[in-house]
Amino acid sequence: MIRKTWTMAQAVLATGQTSLVVDPPNGRIPAYTQAAVERAAAAQQLRGSRGSADSWTDRSLNERCLTWGMPQGMLPQAYNNNIQIVQTANEVMILTEMVHDVRIIPLDGRPHIPDNITQWHGDARGHWIGETLSC
Repeated sequence: MIRKTWTMAQAVLATGQTSLVVDPPNGRIPAYTQAAVERAAAAQQLRGSRGSADSWTDRSLNERCLTWGMPQGMLPQAYNNNIQIVQTANEVMILTEMVHDVRIIPLDGRPHIPDNITQWHGDARGHWIGETLSC
């Protein structure tokens, strides 16, 4: 008797869905910007000048249990797949079980934070279009 073990990725593909990316419609993750390519090349060059683990900057954020990022932390994993969404009058909070990431999205029309302040999960603002919450 042969028993097939299914992983989460196989279960998603078994539904006929070809991608977990729904925007853009072609299901492909957009290419990196030129600035991102340059930052990655500079980081790679810096890592090449020392040992593979000589600095905390040589370890990824998820390896250091700080964040898995978005949307990675919300995609199906081998474990810790739970997501909790809490909505108040002024915010929506998304809590992912993996590394306990929290993203708070204001709904009250407040302005974005200044460009010189960066956040791991961005600076989204939400609003209602009829009965649909949009960011």
